[in-house]
Amino acid sequence: LDELNNETIAVLPSGEILVSVRMSGPFTPNNKEPNKGSHDVAIAKFQKNGTLKTVKQIEAFTAPYSIAADDQSRVFLGARNDDGNTFFARLSSSLQIEVSSEQVTRQIKQPIPMPDGGAVVYGNTGTSLESGVNVYIKDAFVQRLNSSGGEEWVHQQKFDDSGSTKYVGGVRLPDGGVVLAGQNASEIGGLPYLGVYRDDGRPLFIDGGEKSTFFEFENDKKGRGF
Repeated sequence: LDELNNETIAVLPSGEILVSVRMSGPFTPNNKEPNKGSHDVAIAKFQKNGTLKTVKQIEAFTAPYSIAADDQSRVFLGARNDDGNTFFARLSSSLQIEVSSEQVTRQIKQPIPMPDGGAVVYGNTGTSLESGVNVYIKDAFVQRLNSSGGEEWVHQQKFDDSGSTKYVGGVRLPDGGVVLAGQNASEIGGLPYLGVYRDDGRPLFIDGGEKSTFFEFENDKKGRGF
């Protein structure tokens, strides 16, 4: 296997384990599926006891960014293709692609499944996603995709106008809304940030300029924000 990290593992309600990988050859000696490009994404499904159950080769993509599953056994995948474009896909529990959409972002971190079969995706982008908002190196973004993979809302976020920013992790709150952790890479070590959004996309931290305001945790552990 050529690529594996903690964001490429998900667990179905059945307890079966999914692992998405980048592969340049057969997953196992018994999996003889031919490659469709220089590399392919494969999703392996393991039983609860760790026995390999099946492997599904996703021919359209070449490297996985992240994978997640919801309580209905739907699978959500962030990946890239041979051209370097980023893709979002929703798959069935049998690992068949139901919906996919190409994104202009650089990376999709672990998707947050939504009740309607859509998802909130986030990460970083080198291309402007909001009208009139420019990118400096790369900006953090959060985007709501509906069950067809189309955009419902998007926010592009700079934590510092002079640096590169990204969202690195997120969860959905039980009563609605998403909480995202971000990082500003413009300073040595990069400061972490926190962003909170309602399900309808409205930031829960608003300043007088009608833009998102985020907590900044300094080295002395004092927070500031609105």
